[in-house]
Amino acid sequence: MVVTSDRGFATISRREVDLNGRVTSSEAAKHFYLDAGGKLETDNGMLPSGFLLIDLAIGLKTNLFDPDRRADGVRKPYKHVRLGLDAWELPAFGNGLLGDDVEKADGSDALAIVAANGGSDLIYVPGGGSDTVRRIVALLLSYDYVGGSFVDEERYGKLPGALSLGEIGLRGSSGLPRPAIAVAFKVFYLNSA
Repeated sequence: MVVTSDRGFATISRREVDLNGRVTSSEAAKHFYLDAGGKLETDNGMLPSGFLLIDLAIGLKTNLFDPDRRADGVRKPYKHVRLGLDAWELPAFGNGLLGDDVEKADGSDALAIVAANGGSDLIYVPGGGSDTVRRIVALLLSYDYVGGSFVDEERYGKLPGALSLGEIGLRGSSGLPRPAIAVAFKVFYLNSA
């Protein structure tokens, strides 16, 4: 959620999702998150770093892995982020890999990859599964902090509630992988001036 002030700068709201002060109902905001030292990092009621990623892991009923932190073991390249009764952890920088198990260093065996990007997040689906993209878009439509979803229509066709990546200029000719979905967070203005 982006809140713009009358002084011309924008900030991310970690709690309110509209001008009337309505607070988020996000599952990710219903927990306390501790830092690596065991100190409170994000209080209950606030959206933590990586909130979209956490909500997608919960909604897809899958595991979350942090690509910015290495696992302790040799077999697994990324740290498993715990989301449950004993602990709620955060991905280091809001990025993550979703899937039952992610063992490849490039994340190509992930169900989905979420790249945090400030006021928007990019979602890649390495396997290209249309069902996965449809499930993610349906979840995005239920999150009160999402303002818009944009899908790679060339690969996945038109999906209810989503616009094309072309609508925001993300369908180019670069050799880099194109995201399956781009997510824009809600925007509301504190002042009309």
